[in-house]
Amino acid sequence: MMSNTKKQNPNSSKPSNCFELLGYDILLDSDLKAWILEVNLAPSLTADSPLDFHIKSNLIVDFFNLAGIRRPLKRNGKFN
Repeated sequence: MMSNTKKQNPNSSKPSNCFELLGYDILLDSDLKAWILEVNLAPSLTADSPLDFHIKSNLIVDFFNLAGIRRPLKRNGKFN
């Protein structure tokens, strides 16, 4: 889950955006009811397997997309 908070920089008249990635550990019981076990304020993004790498790399891409951070477009084989 991504958290967006607006904070005011005392040296600027414009508000800035801060984003935080939270990790939720959820357990599903036999009735498929979700139970939150814990919320991690700094979830690990290290990958221990190819599946772990696939999941976490897509998570990072989604995080940046939701935050409005886009990869520059390629022009003539180079990024701008």
